[in-house]
Amino acid sequence: MSQNRSSNGGGLGFFSITKVFVIFVLIVVACCFFELVYTVNASMVGVVLSGGKISSVSQPGMHFKLPFYQTVKFIDLKTNSSTVNTEAYTFDQQSATLRVNVIWNFVGTKAEDIYVQYKGDEKYINDYVIFPKLIDCAKTIFGQYNAEKVIQKRAEFVTLLNSQFKEMMKDFPVVIHSIQVEDISFSKVYETSVENAMKARAEVEKAKAELERVQLESQQKVKIAEAESEAVKKRADAQAYAILKTEEANAAAIKLRGEALRENGEIVKLTVAEKWDGKLPVTMVPGSSLPFIDVKSK
Repeated sequence: MSQNRSSNGGGLGFFSITKVFVIFVLIVVACCFFELVYTVNASMVGVVLSGGKISSVSQPGMHFKLPFYQTVKFIDLKTNSSTVNTEAYTFDQQSATLRVNVIWNFVGTKAEDIYVQYKGDEKYINDYVIFPKLIDCAKTIFGQYNAEKVIQKRAEFVTLLNSQFKEMMKDFPVVIHSIQVEDISFSKVYETSVENAMKARAEVEKAKAELERVQLESQQKVKIAEAESEAVKKRADAQAYAILKTEEANAAAIKLRGEALRENGEIVKLTVAEKWDGKLPVTMVPGSSLPFIDVKSK
């Protein structure tokens, strides 16, 4: 019975060892399979290293590699949005804090350079290349404006920053899509002085408007007075003209009457006879003669 037990024990031990070995082989095979196949996502490229040296660049999709000899470093090509704050000075030496946002991504065709120079690290190139150059470019352009003009021409400032920074980054393995100046904050002292200046300017403009209003009203009154004076003058001229014409008419009538009397003296006698009532004067001055009317016909 003891021999049978020993035989059974040995069989169980062998079976256990075999089971462990099979599991080990399956694990090794699985590891080899996973080491043999890799997948590059749609927004990435893969830099294949063979013994530590770059051998190829894999595009999105499924690929094969030599297990334990080749490794793959993935580079993400998705769009990145980064914001940096910096202090800058205007042309008239006013201090301001700029908050600038830049949108960029790696260039897939330059994957080898990205890995060699920047290890494919977005944060590394962002912090040590993009931000320093962006800050330098923003300060340079910002310093070309005085404080008032940079506020008035903010769009122009942003346009210049975009064009010059893109030109500055053209030799690097990145694409700069856009730059936005999210905020320009001047010191409290300057903002107060600007506010006071704006108030003073507003008061000046108000005073100018009031002066222009008064001048306009004065001009209107002068125009009205001139018009009234012209109307009075025209009325007086019309009255004088009417009187002159009346006098001229009367003089002409008198002249015509005189001429008529000179040409025919009998008209005087006729006029006297027409106006005589047939009565002799009641009183007479001594020595005066009686009125005589010649009624003889010729």
